[in-house]
Amino acid sequence: MNKLIYLLLSTLIVFRASGQDDSDKKDAYPATYTFEKADELIARKEYSKAMWFYINLYPQFRAKVEAEIKRFRTQHDSIDMIPFLKESFAVYAQSDPTLNTPDNLNPELGKEKNIWLDAIILRLGDNDKALPTSFAYYGRGVRKLRVNEYEWAILDFNKAIELEPSSGETYFQRAEARKNLDEFIEAAADYAKAIQYEYKLALSYCKMGEVNFKAGNYNEAIKNYTLAIKEDPNMAEAYAGRGKVKQQQKKFKEALEDMDMAVKIKPGSAEILMIRAWARREAGEKKDSCADWKAALALGEKRANELLKKYCN
Repeated sequence: MNKLIYLLLSTLIVFRASGQDDSDKKDAYPATYTFEKADELIARKEYSKAMWFYINLYPQFRAKVEAEIKRFRTQHDSIDMIPFLKESFAVYAQSDPTLNTPDNLNPELGKEKNIWLDAIILRLGDNDKALPTSFAYYGRGVRKLRVNEYEWAILDFNKAIELEPSSGETYFQRAEARKNLDEFIEAAADYAKAIQYEYKLALSYCKMGEVNFKAGNYNEAIKNYTLAIKEDPNMAEAYAGRGKVKQQQKKFKEALEDMDMAVKIKPGSAEILMIRAWARREAGEKKDSCADWKAALALGEKRANELLKKYCN
């Protein structure tokens, strides 16, 4: 019976979405999503649209969204919540004007909203229950990391390390979580542990250089990037990172030498071209910086268009 009710609800969702008129679209995609409107939708038994509201409210009100969905699940135990949330998202995302109108294609926002959905689904599970092995904690931590639940991820990585203290991969992933929380000193220490246990040495040195740079430890960052290059002479990101540090130190000639090497190794990287463009501009090479922004724009880097308008016309 429960499965039958769920199937009927899912069919109704698709039917309603396929026949959305302008007023219904305005109702589903307001300028501001609110809990009051979600409550109103639930009172009208428009459950799927209410779930769409909760997904869009999630980034600003994580705890409240989690509580509201859990309360809804308790009151409507005939609905299989996780498939229902996925179905609701699939239906309303396809007509979301912030994602896919002819004049506004925004795949990055679409990916971000998908992450919100995944995070909600993750929170509906038993994500603080004890697990039997280090590997199990590690796996759950990685899943949390992927949906930007950094504090939760760190808790699982802590348990994984407690059970298996010589896993360089776990230290590396905890460093990634800490980096995203701007805990740069702690992240650098974890990357150092990953290096101690010989986990992806070039990548770990490169990442360590990144967080040392963000922490203002420029000399350490240069050492880290240099060691990354020693491990992998074709790591474009390490050259680009070291170039950024030298640019910050006003060593423009050395910075551009590193960035030129990065572009030579990875000519199709819009990100590296953007980095070199700024270095060229600061070094007084305005024409060349504009050329890099144009090349980055041709590779799909939208930010380059605004910089071209501002600095190159």
